[in-house]
Amino acid sequence: MKPIIRILGLIDLTCVLLILFSSLFPENWLMAGGGYLILKGGLFGLLGDIVSYFDLIVGLYLLLIVALGLSSTVVSVVAMLFLVQKAVFSLL
Repeated sequence: MKPIIRILGLIDLTCVLLILFSSLFPENWLMAGGGYLILKGGLFGLLGDIVSYFDLIVGLYLLLIVALGLSSTVVSVVAMLFLVQKAVFSLL
């Protein structure tokens, strides 16, 4: 189970880069990252992990960046910090 958790952590770090450099990445990459976070957050949320609902929210935010061009520095920083701390704990 540990390798799967590490892979999920690495993908979370990739999503951090997508948020950080959202203006540099193609829209389909941002949509893929948002979709990944929504699926992962929804799946683990249904399995009882309340914190995973934040993944879902961050995924929706990533899609909002793509669809509507909405971006907030404060929300982006909070989202990135959340994903970084989850990734660090999954890589340990």
